[in-house]
Amino acid sequence: MGSGRAGMQVLLLAALAAAPNAAPISKSIDFYANDPDRIVDFVLGNNSRGWANSTVDISAHTRTVYQCCNGFLLGIDGKQEYLHENRTTNNSWGQAAYVAAGRPVVVNIDPATNATVSAAAVCRATLARKEAYAAELLAIAQKEHIAGYITDWEDATGNDMGCFNALFGYVSGVLKPHKLTMSMSMDNSNHEGPMDMNSTAPYSAEWDWMGAVQWGTGALVDMGTYPGAWSKVRLCRCRVWCR
Repeated sequence: MGSGRAGMQVLLLAALAAAPNAAPISKSIDFYANDPDRIVDFVLGNNSRGWANSTVDISAHTRTVYQCCNGFLLGIDGKQEYLHENRTTNNSWGQAAYVAAGRPVVVNIDPATNATVSAAAVCRATLARKEAYAAELLAIAQKEHIAGYITDWEDATGNDMGCFNALFGYVSGVLKPHKLTMSMSMDNSNHEGPMDMNSTAPYSAEWDWMGAVQWGTGALVDMGTYPGAWSKVRLCRCRVWCR
């Protein structure tokens, strides 16, 4: 989480160094991409196109690829819209090359909202059929050979975070025995006031991450490190992150 996240890593590494039988940690790089198949040469190949203004080959260090932002949509009926389509492929998100190379691919889930249907309404419809929904996600993951799913805090905050925690907490429990992950992308760093438990406005619910920590079985991705206007250095006002 910005410089705060670095601070936590330092503390973690210090603790590991003190443990006599601690296993070594391999360096790795994770990626977010709308279309993972567009970056195969950069992530898995030799970077022949010179991406990132470099000719460095990073393929030995790459790990998880997160497909994001162009929507694996959860419909108002509580079903993934995937199920309404006649899909015969097992490469719906351009993940095949990564799967073949042994790299995990995690797919983003977004509620299909519109002017009259909120993310909270979609979540509640899905929660009402959570058993069937979790079974659907399991079947899709196994067909597509993906490693799991990730959802977005921006859909949940201000839109019944309790429902999202209940829904994906249940899903996480169903997927975990199959070694599939369920997690959330978070950003609790827009809030400029004191840290407290009373912030309810969207994009300022600074304790929302606590629920996702409980049920998440994959990475809790910090969107507060996005560049430009998304950079959330304000997290360092709180000593919890910065010490």
